[in-house]
Amino acid sequence: MSSTKITKLAKFDPSVGSTVDAGIDDANVPDVTRVMKETAYVSIMTPMGNPHDPKCIWGAPTCYWGLPATAKSDKVEQAALEANLHYATIYPGQRQPEDFSGVLIPYPTGVVLECLLGAVRYLNPIGRGVIFLDEANGATRATEGAMLGFIQKRIAGDTPIAPGIRLLLAANPPAYSTSGFTLSPPTANRMCHLQVKCPPHREWINHMISEDLVTKFDAGATEDTIRSRWGDIYSHTKAQFLGFVESMPTVLHRQPNRDDPQSGYCWSSPRTMTLAMRMKATCEILGYSDDIGNALVEGCIGEGPAFEFLTWVRSADLPRPEHVLKHGWKPDMRRLDVAFAVLTSVTQYVVSTQDRNEAMERAIGAWHLFKTFLDLNMGDMAVSAAHTLVTKNLSRKASPQLQIAADPVIRWMALNKLLNYVEA
Repeated sequence: MSSTKITKLAKFDPSVGSTVDAGIDDANVPDVTRVMKETAYVSIMTPMGNPHDPKCIWGAPTCYWGLPATAKSDKVEQAALEANLHYATIYPGQRQPEDFSGVLIPYPTGVVLECLLGAVRYLNPIGRGVIFLDEANGATRATEGAMLGFIQKRIAGDTPIAPGIRLLLAANPPAYSTSGFTLSPPTANRMCHLQVKCPPHREWINHMISEDLVTKFDAGATEDTIRSRWGDIYSHTKAQFLGFVESMPTVLHRQPNRDDPQSGYCWSSPRTMTLAMRMKATCEILGYSDDIGNALVEGCIGEGPAFEFLTWVRSADLPRPEHVLKHGWKPDMRRLDVAFAVLTSVTQYVVSTQDRNEAMERAIGAWHLFKTFLDLNMGDMAVSAAHTLVTKNLSRKASPQLQIAADPVIRWMALNKLLNYVEA
């Protein structure tokens, strides 16, 4: 009797396969090869100010480092097009300094620094879009200096870049670039740095098979979503970072030595700490995983500070501000950093509330929280928070209910000669 031999087929996993594991060897930059497009979405949708302000600048400056021809520019363009945003590329290596700083043109009314960049001329009238600076570190040092003003001040000559236009960059690691260099510390510290390597070959095959299956979303609608949730999410994220810095002040500025390769990539400063908290809040609003948010934090402030921040967040276990206002909260004198973070979170949550009546209702809960600090002989910690509510007209003069809630705190601060810092 013959038997049929059954061969067990190996499981086909499209996410594995050979890859080129080359990248930045002399500095720590997080690898986002598998999630580059997602991080590009976060960069595109991060507000760099109050998202309710019509003049708010959108887009966190982000530089993607990687080998040539690893589809960095393709993925950024795909992210822009899926966001229904117009897209334009600038190659700084082909530009002169005056392309970014402007050319003096005489007019009857005076001399004007005329913008020569077609990308700005094209996108400014539209009001929204993505300008992609490709091979950004291929520029001359003189052009890099002019490009720095373009990135930081968002101006080309005398022409401001519209607030809805995002700026993203890509660069090749110096070891794999013909004429490239590491960015200077002032330039590097104005952006998030992420690394992209060649993907596993099966991931690339899967991408090519599905490249026409584009899921589009509208950047304008997503901006509305971010506005609707920004006060809730950003207040909590901001408190995490401020509480972390309160517990470890030396982390706020850790510039590497000039001869350290890391100085041309991600390192901690007040500027990048602010960038990190904004990108992390946007990541949460967009529903991306903690892994992506953590990579963005590292891409802003560097590996060491990012690890210390995540460790602090886990140990602090900060309550959400809405939970504090609803259920109350009692500070632990052994964790003054956590107490400070909660005060910050609640205060930010209250003042960022757009509806005036709702803000006044939440302010009542905030003043009750401040009273809790007073009762535990920790009232001095609440001075700054109380001052913030006063300046936003969320104190005794706002309503009878707020007068009842705020009066014990204001009187205590007056008796302790802190009144000048709070309310005249």
